Amino acid sequence: MAAPRPSASARFRAAYPRVLAVGAGISVAAHAGLVIVASGVGVRLPEPSGALAAPRVVMLAPAPLDAPPAVQIAPPATPVVRPPAPEAEPVPVREAPEPEAPEPMYIPHDVPPRLMNLDQVLSALRDGYPEDLPEEAGESVVILWLFVDGAGRITHVRLRQSSGYQPLDQLAQDVAPMMAYRPALHLDEPIGVWVQQQIRFEPPTSGAGQSEQPPRVTGAGSGV
Repeated sequence: MAAPRPSASARFRAAYPRVLAVGAGISVAAHAGLVIVASGVGVRLPEPSGALAAPRVVMLAPAPLDAPPAVQIAPPATPVVRPPAPEAEPVPVREAPEPEAPEPMYIPHDVPPRLMNLDQVLSALRDGYPEDLPEEAGESVVILWLFVDGAGRITHVRLRQSSGYQPLDQLAQDVAPMMAYRPALHLDEPIGVWVQQQIRFEPPTSGAGQSEQPPRVTGAGSGV
């Protein structure tokens, strides 16, 4: 009966010593040949031109924790002195001119204005009658143009006819603004209109057994 055939692993283990010996011999022979070749060829390594410089090492010393930070103080700047600016000349303020009073003119209306405080006006005229008025003044009449607005107030006064005596003219113009009118109506609505107001002065009279009487003042108004 034939013997059993060994496995591949057994055959490799049996041949491994021989393979290792052959490989070692080949390696030694190749190394020897390389040495022989290298000894016949001049190979020179260049010598260094000088000593290699040692690397520069910079040591930074840590600052202590309680050390104050470095502060750079700049030198004080030289102050620049400039001459004061010249004062600007004040601009003259021009006052707006007062609006001119309107010229008296006829304004259509259905109901004319009516003077409501005649007694008060006459009393003011008597109280203001000038004492030094010359006797030849006699009976004097002043006619004024008055603008009566929609509320019955006098807003403009114009002298239409002088009495010939400035004190009487001035007295009439001074008292005129206190006149209170019932305003004119146009289509049942109040409207401002111009009126002519006549003021008549009569000098005081005195007679036998009579005390001096105050001047008589009468008034009548009409539309322009």
